[in-house]
Amino acid sequence: MKATKASVDYSPGMRDAHCGKVFKEDRGYCRHFVPSHSQAPNDNGSCTEVAGSIGRVYWCRLFSKAQSRGSTPDPAAPFLASCAGVSASLAATAQSSATLDGPTSGALGVATLSQF
Repeated sequence: MKATKASVDYSPGMRDAHCGKVFKEDRGYCRHFVPSHSQAPNDNGSCTEVAGSIGRVYWCRLFSKAQSRGSTPDPAAPFLASCAGVSASLAATAQSSATLDGPTSGALGVATLSQF
């Protein structure tokens, strides 16, 4: 049985997370979205998980980013994810340095973070 829109917070989506493909090079659409057979660009589709007509620019908690056909995963993705972890670690270090050593070292820590 499919979920109801209300139960999954069906609401307007975001640029990088929405139900259907909105433009040709779009990479922020959901794998559960089933486009209509109509050629009209604004037609609603359906969803394999949620009941009812589904708008392309909407989103829900069941969102799962689709893998484009023929595309390959971004080879930089693991590196970028590790940078995010390093940045968070540096931010924590900079904040604790500012607390221990005064405002000068904290300011230097923030300047270092902006380089990422």
